[in-house]
Amino acid sequence: MSGITVATIVEDAIVIGAGGGQDCGVKLLSLIMENGPDATFEVLMALGAAATHRVNEDPDPVALLARVVFGPERAATPVDQAPPAHRFVAEFLTAVARNDAATARELFETFVADHYRPGYQRVGLAVGLAYRAALAAAERLAAQGEPDGLAHPGGDAVRRMARVLCDVIGDAR
Repeated sequence: MSGITVATIVEDAIVIGAGGGQDCGVKLLSLIMENGPDATFEVLMALGAAATHRVNEDPDPVALLARVVFGPERAATPVDQAPPAHRFVAEFLTAVARNDAATARELFETFVADHYRPGYQRVGLAVGLAYRAALAAAERLAAQGEPDGLAHPGGDAVRRMARVLCDVIGDAR
């Protein structure tokens, strides 16, 4: 598996998810997350980088991230009044967008201290929200004709291989 990194697997999960295979993408991400909090942090950083790619070019990047994380129906919710996972992801993505890895790490450490236990769903929800934000960013870029949108080296072959892997993962559980 030389050359395969967390960022590569996250990128594959985004490409597959944007193509309609969100369940498969989530399976790929959860395989990494099973390795504990540090691996989960790597997943979140990679999702954050994808979710915030070129977000600062938007006239109101904070509002854009809020719409994606909170959904259009709750986009006006003040961050401090949001549920814990939503609040964490909004603050985490903002730190990533500002290239502030130290703050992102601090936010993550605080969140997992309160919410990380094997099988505990709040961390999974946070990763799911960050995944949704990354998918929205990929779709937004693709709609703008941006080559950084859904382009992926290997294209369909990578998607087919990843879907086979997702099927194998599903059978093994």
